Amino acid sequence: MARTCVGRRRHSTPYSRTVPPVSARAQIVGTEKTPVMQIDVPKSRSVVSTKSGKVLRRRMKVDGTPESVPMYPYEIATRLSDLGRLDFSAQPVSDATRDDFDPLERDRLRRIIGTYQSSDRNLLELTDEELEKSLQLTVTVDGKTMPTLTGLLLLGKGESLKRFVPTHRASFQVMSGTDIKVNQDYAGPLLKTIEQINDMFSPWNPSVELSVGLFLNDGAGIRPSGVPRGAGERLRPS
Repeated sequence: MARTCVGRRRHSTPYSRTVPPVSARAQIVGTEKTPVMQIDVPKSRSVVSTKSGKVLRRRMKVDGTPESVPMYPYEIATRLSDLGRLDFSAQPVSDATRDDFDPLERDRLRRIIGTYQSSDRNLLELTDEELEKSLQLTVTVDGKTMPTLTGLLLLGKGESLKRFVPTHRASFQVMSGTDIKVNQDYAGPLLKTIEQINDMFSPWNPSVELSVGLFLNDGAGIRPSGVPRGAGERLRPS
C-alpha cells in the first residue's frame, strides 16, 4: 500500500499495485496543530488483490477495532454473491447428474405449474430436459448436463441432498412465550418441504371470535351476531 507522511500534502495511490486497479485518494484534514490523514477508497464491485496475489478482507475484532485478514478461496464466492456479481444458486453442482433428481419431485413441479393461474402453462408442454433447462435447474458444462444448486434443492433425492448439500435444512417452530411447542426440521427437497410446512400451519393458526355490538368476527369474516357461519352451526349469544 502507499505510504504517506502525515503533515505533508503529498500522496501516492495504489492504483498500479492492485488488480483490478483501484484509485485511492489521500488528503490532510483537521487543523495545523492536529493534522489527520484521510484516505478515501472507492467501493469495488469485485474482489481486489495486490499484484502479488494477496487478497485481504476487513473485519472487526472482539475489542471493536478493525483489522485486515486473508480472504481464503472458499470465501471469494460468498463475497462475489454479496456484491451481486455471482448467483451461487445457479452454479453447477460438481459430480451431480440428472439421476440425482427425484421423478416424483419433477411431477410435483409440473402439478404446481398447472395449479397456479399466473404460471406459464407453456412449460407443461416441454420435455423433462427442456423444462429443467428453461428454469435453470440444469446447465451444460463441457457438453455435460449438470444440476444447478437450485435444481438440486428443488428436485433432488433425499440421499443426493445429504451428499451434495449436507447443511440444507428448513425448520418449523411454534413458540408460546419462551416455551417451544413444536420444533420440526426438514431436509428434503424444497417443493415438498414447502407443502409440508404449509400443512403444519393449519393446526397452529387458531381463530378468536370477537363480538362488537351487533357484529361478530370469527376469522371467517364479519357478519351480524346470531347469523350462523354454516348450515347446522350455532353461535353462542353475544
